[in-house]
Amino acid sequence: MYRDALHRDGNVDFTGLIARTHYLFQKHPDARERWQARYAWILVDEIQDINLVEYRIIATLGAKERCMKFFGDMHQTIYEWRFAQPRQVIEAFEREFQPRRLSLRINYRCSQRLIDASNAMRKAFIPSQDPFPEATGGQPDGEITLNSFETSAAETQAVVSQVAAWQKNGISRGQIAVLSRQNRTLVEISTALKAAEIPHLVAEDFDFFRRQEVKDVTALLEHLVCPFRRHPILRLLKRFGAKAGALDAFEKSAQGTGLQLGYLTRGAKGDPLHPLIEALKNG
Repeated sequence: MYRDALHRDGNVDFTGLIARTHYLFQKHPDARERWQARYAWILVDEIQDINLVEYRIIATLGAKERCMKFFGDMHQTIYEWRFAQPRQVIEAFEREFQPRRLSLRINYRCSQRLIDASNAMRKAFIPSQDPFPEATGGQPDGEITLNSFETSAAETQAVVSQVAAWQKNGISRGQIAVLSRQNRTLVEISTALKAAEIPHLVAEDFDFFRRQEVKDVTALLEHLVCPFRRHPILRLLKRFGAKAGALDAFEKSAQGTGLQLGYLTRGAKGDPLHPLIEALKNG
């Protein structure tokens, strides 16, 4: 059912992009050679997050010119749940292209203290033979403190007290951020901040793409680009007054015929076969 829906709406999901490209290069030499001739240099960033099938596509593209550069950090592999295979990819790359390996160890982005803390945690939890980053040697700035609490309520109160203390000491709201892995935790903290009359902004409350008018505009643009997708035209028809029951009845009656709502919005005078008939008349 999922594949049928993709085909009906003219969509390809992420896995399909990879699988179809790999299939194309394997089965169609003319397409493979055309794409190989298109690129003189290939650079791949975040190489630790790709798998062997993705690598095969990249290696195929670079097989002719053999000018390929990979950048990545084995300690930052976060897509193993999406079947990333960093070790196997690097081994295949070294075996097939004999690249020169350079270790870029200096971190110019973070302070010494933050890098020291990050390295200490990673060495404890991610045993590795790969080099860890080093700081530029500047002065440490800021402090990292670790606190633990028995209950979420105690943690919330501690956060509120800390924010209040910072503001009392002259630190502006623009310099304070509260981050959490769970939205529920942020809701609790926001409620406590309101009770303490501490002004704050909840970024989740201003999710741009959840706004009604933005969804409508996005649906309109998507329909103009991909007229046969079901959801954009359904949303637009309902927004302009079409009854949900009538739309459901049409789809039910058209089931199995190949006729879809999007077709009726594209042809002249609402006839989905009009372009085909005109083409037939013109030979």
